[in-house]
Amino acid sequence: MDIGLNSNFDIELDHRNDLPVVRGREAFEQRLRLRLTAYYTELIGQNLDVNIAPLLKLEAEQVANDIEEIDSLAKILITPNPDTPNSLDVRIIYATGEDFFTTLSE
Repeated sequence: MDIGLNSNFDIELDHRNDLPVVRGREAFEQRLRLRLTAYYTELIGQNLDVNIAPLLKLEAEQVANDIEEIDSLAKILITPNPDTPNSLDVRIIYATGEDFFTTLSE
């Protein structure tokens, strides 16, 4: 269980005027966005002359391994965003067919 954050990683009160809480898959997705965004920023700052998508995929797999409730991942896809330079799209596909999507950018 984690405190829910908005899309800018800030804390906002929910409709009950209370701190939102995320659990299970929602907590996993929030942790994934946080860790991948931090790692992406770190890699970009190092000016590596390598394809960083495989490094981010390994980080996403590590996040999934760290959270016991998540055992239904079918695929992790990290691809360049065709519309925004220096951005990567991250898609997590669960065994149920549902998916999670976020974009990492500078």
